[in-house]
Amino acid sequence: MLSQYKVATASVRCKHCGQDLSLISQALGVCVNCIRHDFAKVSPFI
Repeated sequence: MLSQYKVATASVRCKHCGQDLSLISQALGVCVNCIRHDFAKVSPFI
């Protein structure tokens, strides 16, 4: 079931910081840096 979600390329923009990074999950829409450093603010997206 999780195989439908892939790690996106730079075409996906983080909903929190707005950066185009390769470490943005299409399913979550936020980058790993925001999850690690600002989890309280990005937790509604998760």
